[in-house]
Amino acid sequence: MKKLLFILAMAIVPLITFAQAIPTDLSKYHDMNTIWDRVDENEALKSTIAAPTFTTSITIGSATISEAELEILDGATITTAELNVLDDAKLDTDIVELFTLNVGWGNTSEDSIYFIAGYFYDGEYNSADTLYVTQLTCAVAAGDELSGATTVSVDLDWDVNMNDGTPTQLNSSPFVVSSTTTGDIDAAFDNSVIDPATWVWWRVATTEGRIPSKLVCTASGYVAD
Repeated sequence: MKKLLFILAMAIVPLITFAQAIPTDLSKYHDMNTIWDRVDENEALKSTIAAPTFTTSITIGSATISEAELEILDGATITTAELNVLDDAKLDTDIVELFTLNVGWGNTSEDSIYFIAGYFYDGEYNSADTLYVTQLTCAVAAGDELSGATTVSVDLDWDVNMNDGTPTQLNSSPFVVSSTTTGDIDAAFDNSVIDPATWVWWRVATTEGRIPSKLVCTASGYVAD
């Protein structure tokens, strides 16, 4: 009998110990569940702010962007294509003469034979480089025939075929040249990038007033890296 009681006592003690380990106040566990519920609710409420305002600056990684720097971007009207051209832009020391035109002897009206509308001159083959034209400078010398000032319209054309009927043109409207001194300068073009494997040539579009005795043009720019 004593042995039986001893066995029962040994079985009951662990149960009592387990029961004592169970907390009588379960409210704190209820509170923890409530906290996690609130966390889940707040997580679900997160959304993108439509128009946030930062009073000083923002930092992305190791870069800090200020208001003044953002104002530069805010006021920019440049396109992606123009930005890519700027990315390839060169210093003034990189600008070189790409193509030159030198027509006529400059001292006789017989040179008028060179200035017939539609004539093309000085064809060159650009084999391997991408060329960027940045400036066109031209001057003309007047001949002896007719009266008034001399005006010549000239253009720079290029195509994979020499003297093609529909080439790419530096200007869709040929550049008008009338200066007989310092020259006329053009720096705004409809097309300015000359691809490799193309022929490049000059074309006289029109001649007005006195027949010129000489026309000199230089297309300046740089070779892409």
